[in-house]
Amino acid sequence: MRPLERADIGALTAWYTDAELMRHIGEGRAYTEAETEIALARHIDDMARNGFGLLLAELRATGEPVGRVGYKEWDVDGEPLLEIGWLIAPGHQGKGYATEAGHLLRDRGFDDHGRAALISVIQPANHASIRVAEKLGGWWWREWVTPGGADVVLYRYERHRLRSADGDVDEGG
Repeated sequence: MRPLERADIGALTAWYTDAELMRHIGEGRAYTEAETEIALARHIDDMARNGFGLLLAELRATGEPVGRVGYKEWDVDGEPLLEIGWLIAPGHQGKGYATEAGHLLRDRGFDDHGRAALISVIQPANHASIRVAEKLGGWWWREWVTPGGADVVLYRYERHRLRSADGDVDEGG
């Protein structure tokens, strides 16, 4: 994983303009090429300003882009929360990349960014992302409407209350 760069516009355009891929991302619609350009500039600015943001996920062996993962800050009813998010490109889905990146992002969110709680913002029909959130130890927290008007569910992660693979919640420390 590495910070997004201007040179990543080709990969982002391929993903963000793909209606099928984007149906569960953001407002559930594909971007235009112009909107993708604006989004990439925003992603790069967010990283420079906040020290965190979205990252390009690449295969170690080849450098081939497989998706974008990372953080986004949300204000959920007055509580500032850092989202762990992922978008995995067609042809690379189902290989564990979102889960691998998610574990690393979850742990860094707690350790490096000092967050007591993290979330994933997921459209209710996105069953694959719900499974990833559960593998990361998250649990269904609540329904929410994003500032853009998307109806979503929030999965929450707290260091001392992560759901295990068998569904139990560890309340230990």
